[in-house]
Amino acid sequence: MEWLKDEKSVEKDLSQEEPWIVLIIDDDDQIHEVTKLALSSFTFEDKPLKFFSVFSAQEARDFLLNSTEHFSVFLLDVVMEEDDAGLKLAKYIREDLKNHYTRIILRTGQPGFAPEYSVIKDYDIDAYKNKTELKRADLESVFYTSLRSYRDISFLQLQRKCIEQVVASITHINSTTDLPDFASALLNQIGHLTGIEEGRLILEPSETFAVSRSEFKTRVLASSGKGHMVERNEIGVIDSEARALIDESLNSHCDVYAHPYFVHYMQTQRNNEIVLALKSRYRLSEADEELLILFSSNVILTYENLILSEEISESQNLIVRLLGGAVESRSLETGSHVRRVGELAALLTSLSGGTLGEIEMMRVSAPLHDVGKISIPDFILNKPEKLNDKEWSIIKTHSLNGFNLLKDTGNIILDKAAIIALDHHERWDGTGYPSGKKGLEISLDGRIVAIADVLDALVSRRCYKSAWSYDQTMIYMKKMKGSQFDPELTDLLLENSKEVYDIYLKYPD
Repeated sequence: MEWLKDEKSVEKDLSQEEPWIVLIIDDDDQIHEVTKLALSSFTFEDKPLKFFSVFSAQEARDFLLNSTEHFSVFLLDVVMEEDDAGLKLAKYIREDLKNHYTRIILRTGQPGFAPEYSVIKDYDIDAYKNKTELKRADLESVFYTSLRSYRDISFLQLQRKCIEQVVASITHINSTTDLPDFASALLNQIGHLTGIEEGRLILEPSETFAVSRSEFKTRVLASSGKGHMVERNEIGVIDSEARALIDESLNSHCDVYAHPYFVHYMQTQRNNEIVLALKSRYRLSEADEELLILFSSNVILTYENLILSEEISESQNLIVRLLGGAVESRSLETGSHVRRVGELAALLTSLSGGTLGEIEMMRVSAPLHDVGKISIPDFILNKPEKLNDKEWSIIKTHSLNGFNLLKDTGNIILDKAAIIALDHHERWDGTGYPSGKKGLEISLDGRIVAIADVLDALVSRRCYKSAWSYDQTMIYMKKMKGSQFDPELTDLLLENSKEVYDIYLKYPD
């Protein structure tokens, strides 16, 4: 009987009002028939009564344990197989079945056995009546009172459950760390969001839109209708009906509800205007609208924070690429070199089993591998002839210089870039620099970028060499497997030659 705690939604045809369910518990057959006859035309809020009958307290216990009905009222006889069978059953209903919602009307043919005052005081019941006093008018009066109480208690319980669900959904959405994760969580939670009335599903996940408008940019997050959301920079991807309401909301700076769409508007402290447009399955009650405002307001704040986080991340990545490109430009190399090294390193990280976070970190960090060249004189960097021993010793200092420049910043991207700068000229056989590390002594990041850097340097033109062909370069990479390069990483490179080549098609000089 803990049916009000069951959060499963109940889909309903609103054209058919479900009746109030009444269980008569009495050992007198005639009482059942008289009660049904007296209340046969009774309605409350345009809903009739539907009766079930049991004839003893024990039968009632068995029936209630297996029933899925949502009982509104129990008409309960006090004296049945025992003098206090009804009182014991009332206590069982409240304490054992945890049903505090169905209203109980006690009826007795022996009013002196259990005084009305003590029964009402000691038991959670709505009324205690003598059977001989219950005429039709009396029955209707007590049913109006009891059903009104049941309706209000049920509404408050459902409202509490819905609020708990909304808060849980908000908490889940707030825990997301990026926009794709946010979009997935948003659709998932919308698919479970229920309204106050009977806890039914109120939203259609396939029709969900989030629009952010700032002074510089408009961003649209729209459901694709295939279980996920996609980001666009053009509001035209939204269907015309929803788009008109979103425009109205943005222009009027207020919420708009025109069934089936509910559009919640918010202007944030960062002066962004954000709307969340949701499509409802049914016409929303006032309580449903309040729930959606609570839900939408918190979702919008999370969305804005993730947008800000993404913009900061994009700016940080751009600065890193520009810094790497600026360093490379001193040695007359193109900015595409650092971009390709980042993409090649990200590919190898992916092929070697890296997580999505590790792949993205490598893509951003690897372009700073040669940042230490900022300390190398131009005449050495751009010398077309072979370097002499002194010049070569100077050029080799850029690894350690880069490490010292980037280390201990507390920034995970720069800390990773520091290790790459230090290790990317080490060799698998231990003959590299600056430390002569060997094999697995070299960091995985350093081993990956060593391959990416040499590969791109060979296929690119330099002031001291012509560009090699792609095939010629791959032959060299295979030849240096196990001496200059990590053999397992080299195999991954060679086995995925097409994906490697695609990077050069995408980012040419």
